[in-house]
Amino acid sequence: MMCGSAVGVFVWLSLLLVAASHQTLSGFLSSSSLFRSRHQRQGQRQRLCMVAPQQGIAFDAAKLNGTDLKFAVVRTRWNSQITEPLLNDVKKALVDAGVDPENIFETDVPGSWELPMVTKYLAFSQKFDGVIPIGCLVKGETYHFEYIAGAASDALMQVQQSSGVPVTFGILTVETLDQAMERADGEKSHGYSWGQTAVEMALLRRWASGRKSTKMGFGVSPESAVAASLAEWEGKKTDKAKYLF
Repeated sequence: MMCGSAVGVFVWLSLLLVAASHQTLSGFLSSSSLFRSRHQRQGQRQRLCMVAPQQGIAFDAAKLNGTDLKFAVVRTRWNSQITEPLLNDVKKALVDAGVDPENIFETDVPGSWELPMVTKYLAFSQKFDGVIPIGCLVKGETYHFEYIAGAASDALMQVQQSSGVPVTFGILTVETLDQAMERADGEKSHGYSWGQTAVEMALLRRWASGRKSTKMGFGVSPESAVAASLAEWEGKKTDKAKYLF
């Protein structure tokens, strides 16, 4: 009888010891990063990475002064129902920043594929403090959208890098025409902010150059309808003349 009781007590104590050991091991495993679930580890990383956001630089558009700046604006005729209101908002932003309407040169091209070349002509002329190409690409059923969007954006970046003249990216790349309409008119219109960006970058360029004059001596001289249009805008003769672009 005594032997059976002792055995029972021993078994009971053994079970308690096993339970305690299991609880301790479980606690260790749950606290170890090696055995925690992916969700738990991600949660801890997120908590560790949560820091107070840094205060950004305040931008006061009212202080933009573009009174002596000149800009060229190029828009596409393709999707003109989108590019026309964007053009109007760009010009409004420029005028609101003090840019003389007479110092805003306008021209148009068939589509976004042609934007980089004309933007290059205008930028390398060094007659403008900034160029604003405006276009709209709507995704279709083929890869046409991807090819044009990628090539145009890369080429426009190359133009401003090589010419030193700021080029504001004004091409909407959307999935539907409704998305384009939302971004071309009303409160969500991107045109006005593009105009403000152009003035800000032009002023920054002048400040960085340390002089008011922005002509830097670059240029090639192809004859084109854009050259003739630009010359006419400047009041020059267009017959048999070569214009620096």
